[in-house]
This record gives sequence, C-alpha cells and structure tokens, in this order.
Amino acid sequence: MLILAIIGVLCVFFPWEVGQKADPFAATPIGIKP
Repeated sequence: MLILAIIGVLCVFFPWEVGQKADPFAATPIGIKP
C-alpha cells in the first residue's frame, strides 16, 4: 500500500509527458470537426 502511495505522489509531482505538446497555432488536422 505504501508503494502505491509513493508512486501516486511521484506521478502528481513529476508527470510523465506522453506524446508531443499540442501547438495551438498549428493548422487543424483534416477530418477534425467542432
């Protein structure tokens, strides 16, 4: 249980970046509709 709590705290303070950051000024990908 303690190990799970330690992993949770590490995930909150040091999140693992998944994928690329979104570029807010990039063109919208084809097929995306609001």
